[in-house]
Amino acid sequence: MPRRPFIAGCIKVYREEESEISDFVISFAIMHQPASYAAVNAQQRHDAEIITDEYEEELSKISGRCLDVGTGPGDVLIDFVLPKLDPRATVVCSDISESMLKFCKESYGDNERLSFEQLDIQTLDLPKHLIGQFDIVTSFYCLHWCRDLRRAFENIFSILRPGGTSVMTFIARQPIIDVYPILAALPRYSPYVKDCERYIPFFQYNSQPRKSLKSLAENVGFEVIHCSCREKNHFFENADAMKNFLITVNPFMARMPTDLQKEYQDDLLKESLKRLIIFNRGNTEKREKSILSTFHLVVVHLKKPLFQNLISKISTIIREITRCVVRRRISCDFASLFFPYLPRYFFPSGVNSDIMHQAAAYRKANSLQRECTGRIVEEFKDELAKFSERCLDVGSGTGDVMIDIVLPKMNPNTKIFCSDISDAMLDFNKAQYGYHERILAFEKLDIQTPDLPNKFIGQFDHVTSFYCLHWCQNLSQAFKNIFDILRSGGSIFATFVAACPFYSAYPILATYPRYHSYVKDYNSIIPVLHSNNQPLQTLETLVKSIGFEVLHLSLRQTSHFYRTSDELKEFLISVNPFITQMPPDLREDYGNDLVKEASEFMEINKNNNEEDYGFLKTFTIFIVYLKKP
Repeated sequence: MPRRPFIAGCIKVYREEESEISDFVISFAIMHQPASYAAVNAQQRHDAEIITDEYEEELSKISGRCLDVGTGPGDVLIDFVLPKLDPRATVVCSDISESMLKFCKESYGDNERLSFEQLDIQTLDLPKHLIGQFDIVTSFYCLHWCRDLRRAFENIFSILRPGGTSVMTFIARQPIIDVYPILAALPRYSPYVKDCERYIPFFQYNSQPRKSLKSLAENVGFEVIHCSCREKNHFFENADAMKNFLITVNPFMARMPTDLQKEYQDDLLKESLKRLIIFNRGNTEKREKSILSTFHLVVVHLKKPLFQNLISKISTIIREITRCVVRRRISCDFASLFFPYLPRYFFPSGVNSDIMHQAAAYRKANSLQRECTGRIVEEFKDELAKFSERCLDVGSGTGDVMIDIVLPKMNPNTKIFCSDISDAMLDFNKAQYGYHERILAFEKLDIQTPDLPNKFIGQFDHVTSFYCLHWCQNLSQAFKNIFDILRSGGSIFATFVAACPFYSAYPILATYPRYHSYVKDYNSIIPVLHSNNQPLQTLETLVKSIGFEVLHLSLRQTSHFYRTSDELKEFLISVNPFITQMPPDLREDYGNDLVKEASEFMEINKNNNEEDYGFLKTFTIFIVYLKKP
């Protein structure tokens, strides 16, 4: 395979989480140039579409008044938010910038559902006519510019009616922004960038933005329904495209003399590239370079309590009962009179299916599953700590994900039943963890069987599964079985692949004459929603038709970086069901061809040793949290 060029000076290796086409958000200065902003807000539009799709059901219930904070030029609101709201809903478009608001009004002022209000969401003097007047507050790519984020959240809390909600997303961390203080320290630029701190996102240097944001929102008085920190990517097609973007969103350049601007532009690009990775894209012979920028985005869904004082008092009583139980001042039997009526939550693990017969090889190559599970468990650790009783883990695989990552976060009373379709996986799991006191059994189970054994029916409080259900060709039967397995009030938390580009390599290899006879049933391992244009809506319809209540359902893009071609090959072989059916002399060729074809659907960069290259795999996963009524 041809060698790939690599730019020296790259200080960050991209690994994880969500990947999309992205532009970073505009600076305060550019917010007064609406046309320029509208030309570079592709990422804001893309992310708004994803988030509004994720919260489509919640938004559709809003028939009252909506306040959109930081509306900007208005296209995000008009194209993605407004169509999701009930047709009776009206929206107040707000922005701190008079020119932005004017641009928005000129573009969309004829829409009878819209009105316009200039508003600084951090103001210490919130207009009285806004207080308690809105059913929902939305905001996309705005709040990271707030220096007093707590005041912004307090104002949003005040703006909402009791029972009102808020769906917002904004930047947590953006590595390119780190360049601002570096250039500000240079004497030739310092007179023009003295206020660079003003343009640094609130959580830029916070190592735990999700935890901090959740705490902030709760302290203000919100009920936090969802809070996550998601990693995103953006590929600039070339250095010129990146330079143009940096110039467009930079707040300082317009202050500088013309002769200094060119020098600042070059230094800005040079310092920014040190924080990014250069890839070759598409045909390797063309050696077309693209630049990967990564950043973190927070997504938060909040609710203003309907009966705030009552809820506060109840929460205090519950905390005191909990303390008394822990300190053995009252019996657990007495406490159980109260706790059955409290909400139950959970969130755990699992892994694969029959094609995972190569247990040891899979265990060695499952870093992707471990990384993603770790992030998700961290996101939902508060709920996981409340999770107890009997849990069936579907597709436990080699068991390490559950034992190492999930179980330590669970309530100590949780008892796990590990299940898998593969005898080899179960044997490996049992050999490794059969001694564990919290694992009660190892059960062979095909979760999509039409004849579910009676011993599973109605026997579990929770079902968990990580990276397993995409192997099910009959996803409807799998979820129906899970519904039957659960007790009333039970829940399922699962993560599985929606679509992954390298699955497209399987039908290509099936056309190779020397492999054809061994891979005729390649469709059986391609996720059923891999080519679905509306996977989230399709899955939601499916689970609701079975009878589940949807507590959370999202489609997230994530990525994994394989540092060498051998590491990629090791993973692809470990999850491939065909290679063991081939003669030994054919397996090596198939493995190499698999890497070759799969890499056509991945981003590639040259490693420092100039003898190998790394691969960035981007794909989408479902996160599913359902309840059996």
